[in-house]
Amino acid sequence: MISALHYVYVQCRSVIHKVGGLRRYVLAIHIVRFLEYICMVGSPYFYACVIDGAVSILNGQPVYTKLIFGIMGFLLQACNMFVSISFSGIWSIRVANGVSREITSAIMTRVTRIRFNNLENAKTHEVIDKVRGTLPSDVSSFAVSSPIFTLLCATVSVAILSVTLFRIRIWIAVLVLLSNAIQIGVQIFETKKSFSVDMEQLPEKRISNTYRSILTDRTFMKEIRLYGLKDYLLGKWDDIVKKLKKRQIALSLKYTFLEIVVSFVKYSVQIVVLYLIVRMITTGNTTIGSFLLVYEASSALANRITDLSSVAGLCKSIHNNAQYWHAFDAMTENVYKKETRDPGSIETIHVENVSFRYFGNEKDTLHGLDVIIHKGEKIAIVGANGSGKTTFVSLLNGIYQPQSGRITYNGIDADACMELVSRRITTLTQHFGQYPYSIAENIAFGDVDGEPSLEEIRKAAFLADAAPFVEEMPKKYDTLLGNLTGEGTELSIGQWQRIALARLYVNPHAEIYILDEPTASLDASAESQIYESVLSQAREKTLLFISHRLSITPYMDRILVFADGAIVEEGTHTELMQKNGLYYQMYEAQAELYRETASL
Repeated sequence: MISALHYVYVQCRSVIHKVGGLRRYVLAIHIVRFLEYICMVGSPYFYACVIDGAVSILNGQPVYTKLIFGIMGFLLQACNMFVSISFSGIWSIRVANGVSREITSAIMTRVTRIRFNNLENAKTHEVIDKVRGTLPSDVSSFAVSSPIFTLLCATVSVAILSVTLFRIRIWIAVLVLLSNAIQIGVQIFETKKSFSVDMEQLPEKRISNTYRSILTDRTFMKEIRLYGLKDYLLGKWDDIVKKLKKRQIALSLKYTFLEIVVSFVKYSVQIVVLYLIVRMITTGNTTIGSFLLVYEASSALANRITDLSSVAGLCKSIHNNAQYWHAFDAMTENVYKKETRDPGSIETIHVENVSFRYFGNEKDTLHGLDVIIHKGEKIAIVGANGSGKTTFVSLLNGIYQPQSGRITYNGIDADACMELVSRRITTLTQHFGQYPYSIAENIAFGDVDGEPSLEEIRKAAFLADAAPFVEEMPKKYDTLLGNLTGEGTELSIGQWQRIALARLYVNPHAEIYILDEPTASLDASAESQIYESVLSQAREKTLLFISHRLSITPYMDRILVFADGAIVEEGTHTELMQKNGLYYQMYEAQAELYRETASL
C-alpha cells in the first residue's frame, strides 16, 4: 500500500512541477478545504451558541458573547462556502484536467516504447487497458483530494467530534461510530469485490470492444455487407455483453442488499440518538442548544467518517491498480541499452546466427540466420508467404529483437545503437498508415523530426509519382485525407501507396531503404515507374526490397531466398537461375504465367 501511494505521489508531484500554474491551484484548494474542515467541526458549536444565546435573551438573562460567536462562525462558514462554490470547483477541474492530460500523454508516449514481441501477448494489452483507464484518474484524484491531507484533517475532525459527544453522552458517540464503521467495512468489501470482478471481466470487455469496433469501423463495412456478417458479429457481441451484464446485475443485487442493511442500521441509530437527546431535554439534563450540538455533531461525525471511507477507497483502488502500473513500467523501459553508441555511417549490417519466435508460437519464425549486408548493396528478399521475409526486415529496423543471436551495425550491437540507427533507416511497410491529416503531413511523417519544407514534400511526391493526382486537387498538399471530420478526401489504395512511398523519399538522412511489397496495389505500368524511381533514388543507399513479383530481382546485386524461416539460397539472379533451385522455380512460374497471359 505504502509503495503504491508513493508511486502515485511521485507521479503527481512530477506533473504539478512540470505544468505551470497547477501548484498554486493545488495550494488554494487545500487552503479552502482546511477552512471547510474548521467550519464543519465548528458548525455544531455555532448552532448551540446561537440557540442558547437567543434563549438567554428571551429569558431576560442575555449572554451576547455566545450569540456573537455563533453568528461570526456562520459568517465564516458562508464566506468559505462562497469561495468553495465559486472557485474551488473550477480549480479542481483545472488540476484534474491538467494532471490527467499529462499522465495520459506520458502513457501514450511510453506505449510506443513497448517491445513488439510483448505486443503479441494479450496480457500486455490488458495491462495497457488497465493503466490507461486507471492511472490518469487515480493520479488526478490524488492531486485534487490529497489523501494524506484529507486523512489528517478528517482524523482530527473525527477525534474532536467524538470527544464532544463523549462528554455529553458516551452511548451516543459509540452508536454513531459503530454505525459508520459498519458502513466503511461494507464499502471496502464492495471496492475489493468490484475490482476482482473487473479483473475477471477485462478480457471479455476487450473482446466486446473489438466486436463493436469491427461493426462500426468503415474498414470492415464493405465485407460485412458483402458477406452478410452483421447478424453473426452482432450475435457474438451480444452474447458477451449479456454475460457481462448478468454478472454485473448479480453483483449489484448483492450490493443493494448490503446497502439496505447499512441504511437500516444508520437510520435506526439516528432514531435512538434522537430519542436519547429528547429524553435528556424532557428531564432537564440539557438545553435546546446542546440538543442541536449533539445532533449536528453526530451528522458532522458521520460525514467526516465518510471522508475517511473515501480516502480508504481511493487508497485501496491505488493499491489494487499498482500491480498494473509497475508491470507497465517494466515493459515500457527503453528497449535499447542506456549507453547509446553512434556507429556513424552504416557500412555493414551483420546478422549473426539470429533466431526469432513470436509470442505463443511453438516454432521459430526465423532460425539460424547469418548474413552480412554491405553499404550500397541492392538486395531482393523473396520467398513464399510466411517464410519470414517481413519478420527479417522488422529485426533489421528494430521493430523486433531476436531471442538468440545478435545484429550489429558497424560491429556495434543493435541494443547499443538502434536508437540512432533507426533514424537512418526508412521503411515502407505492407500495412502503411493512412493518417486522417493533410497530404503534406502524411508525407512529412517520413521525417517528422526534420520538419521538411513544402518544397521537399513536393519533391518527394514527385519521385513517388504522387504529384500528378495531388496537384489536381483544389487544396493540393493541404488536402485533408480520410473521413475523420467529414471534410476529407478519399484516396484509392494505389494513391495511398504512392503517398506512403513519398514518406520514404522525404527523409534526407536515410541511408537504408526497406520496401516491403511497395507495388502490391499498383498496375504494371505504375510498378515499372516505381521500380525505376526506387533504384534511381537508392543509387548511393542500401536497399532491401521484399517482393513477390520477381521482375525487379534481375536488377539487384544480391537475392536472399527465404523458406521456412531460413535463407535457403543466396546470390545474383544469374547465379540462382543456374542453380535450378527454389528461386529458379519461382521465377520460371511467374515467367510462364506472363507468357500464357501474353498469348491470350
